[in-house]
Amino acid sequence: MLKRLLPLLALVLALGACADADPDAGIAAPDVNEEVRADDGEGADGPITESVDDVFDALLDDGFSGLVMINDGGDVNTAGFGLADREADVSWDENTVFTVGSITKQFTAAAILRLEMDGLLSVEDRLGDHLPDVSGELADVTLHQLLTHTGGLPDGLGDDFAPTSSADIVGLSNGAVEAGDVGTTFRYSNPGYSLLGVVIEEVTGDGYERYLHDALFEPAGMTNTGYLLPDWSDDVVAVGYEGERAWGRPIDKPWADDGPHWHLRANGGILSTGVDMLAWHRALLGDDILDEAAKAKLYDRHVAEDPGGGEWYYGYGWSNVDLPDGGTLITHNGGNGIFFADFLRFLDDDLTILVATNEARVDENVAYRIADAVRGTDYSQGSVVCAPDTVAGLEVLADLPDGPRGETLAALQAAVTTADDAERRAFATDHVNAPLIADLSVEEVSAEILLVQEELTPFTFADVRRSDDDTYHLVFTGTADTDGDAVISAVIDPDDPSSITCVDVGFGY
Repeated sequence: MLKRLLPLLALVLALGACADADPDAGIAAPDVNEEVRADDGEGADGPITESVDDVFDALLDDGFSGLVMINDGGDVNTAGFGLADREADVSWDENTVFTVGSITKQFTAAAILRLEMDGLLSVEDRLGDHLPDVSGELADVTLHQLLTHTGGLPDGLGDDFAPTSSADIVGLSNGAVEAGDVGTTFRYSNPGYSLLGVVIEEVTGDGYERYLHDALFEPAGMTNTGYLLPDWSDDVVAVGYEGERAWGRPIDKPWADDGPHWHLRANGGILSTGVDMLAWHRALLGDDILDEAAKAKLYDRHVAEDPGGGEWYYGYGWSNVDLPDGGTLITHNGGNGIFFADFLRFLDDDLTILVATNEARVDENVAYRIADAVRGTDYSQGSVVCAPDTVAGLEVLADLPDGPRGETLAALQAAVTTADDAERRAFATDHVNAPLIADLSVEEVSAEILLVQEELTPFTFADVRRSDDDTYHLVFTGTADTDGDAVISAVIDPDDPSSITCVDVGFGY
């Protein structure tokens, strides 16, 4: 049985999708081409430990396509895996351009703080102080609340590529605020960050990307970061893939003339390179772009991401995480169901890890596994696996269980077989454990479910099996062409039977 887990939230929970990795799918076994660059440019080697090599070997075995960069005490190790463009046979390296997804949010947050430093706004300003067209409860939402996802706005208000102006995003947001949640409830919100982008344009008179370029990227030495201003040639921009199908380059998607439409602008979609992301990390260590007071706000533990408490807190566009060994991690990830990037900054250890891929189909806990190998810790919980090696011999249920458990399983079956976008989003909101949705977005979870739907197209639902009181397995019969059956395994939260804490999708049973 071949199984591939794709957890969406390292360290907490996993909602996964797995599929056969075909070694003959038009991409050769990836080579790792390491380049070692020193912080001072003098070429000092930064040895990668054997245990990190083990992680790299696992990535090679899984056919990982992407980039890993490790900055350990100033010694930088770069490993490119596989192809950024299969059709043109272009390999990944530290200069490959990829989308950083929601890591964009910390650029937006830094821009707001830079404007505060320059006396052009305050994070305590009301949105209505800067945008005359906001109305109702939204006018009284502060910039601080938008920065911390406590502005009462939903995760999303439309498709990333739908034509949407800044006026449109303001109008859609006007009626979307849950007044009772303002200032009290952490609810991850992409529109909230888009509104911050509108504020940046209103205050500066510049386009969002132009201001970030002039105030942040250029001073940091980031020559290949932005939406369109770097004017990359196609051969440096990674192509995204869904299995064997080319999804395309982010810059080839339906965008406005000056970048993505406003469902995506300022909350996601920035493109960058490994070299530039490391330059950004270094710039934040100094005070030329943000002074110490601004960085204190950027990293502060403003709000707990889990309403029940825990180790994850949200600053301004960054998560701040308590480590079991007493250190602190500043981090954010981002993805769109195709591309995925993870940016880990262990400031106490002078350790930074960047992982990026153009085919988000592998363990998204990779960056944490590498961190453990470098730090000698066991912080990452690894992939949360809830699928058995075999379902043979498990109890076959005549019917779904009564009550919330059965309703949750029925919703899962519908989500991965017949659901449309609205139904997938509803499943993510109603049936995926809250801490997961707090860190990721409903849209990203919906995108993952869509990938599972596509993988299950050749399969027919057969039966439901149970391995213990909380773990159930939906079995789908395959054909000769699929080389086995498919199994979706789910753990029902014993404290909240309407919620799933783990989903594993395996093929080849």
